[in-house]
Amino acid sequence: MAIIQNFSISAGETRDLAFNLVEPQEPPVSFAGAEVWFQVFEERYAVPEYMSEGSPAPAPVILKSTANGGIDPIDSPEDIFTVHLLPVDTVSLLGNYYFEARVEDLNQDQFIVAKGIMSVQPTLSMPI
Repeated sequence: MAIIQNFSISAGETRDLAFNLVEPQEPPVSFAGAEVWFQVFEERYAVPEYMSEGSPAPAPVILKSTANGGIDPIDSPEDIFTVHLLPVDTVSLLGNYYFEARVEDLNQDQFIVAKGIMSVQPTLSMPI
């Protein structure tokens, strides 16, 4: 179900990312009332960087969710959710990062609905 959606953002930029859950499921899955997480991780070779085999999963450098207000709830029936990136989220980042958007429906089924690379670019136009 995951859709690869690579994107670029300038460090310190405000950006709303809209994700559309377009892939049909059999049987149909309702995402109304679902919990959504958007996590960004340091990456190497386009996957989250693990210290070594058996190590715990890395901590995200950005964590947004519907529970913490960083993501708008899924708008049904269109099945769209919006992640709100604020300047503080990316101002200290530079380079490529791996991201995943995960949805948990009311039955507690989990779906990775989007993943890819977020490229954080430097900018020279930020206020001093």
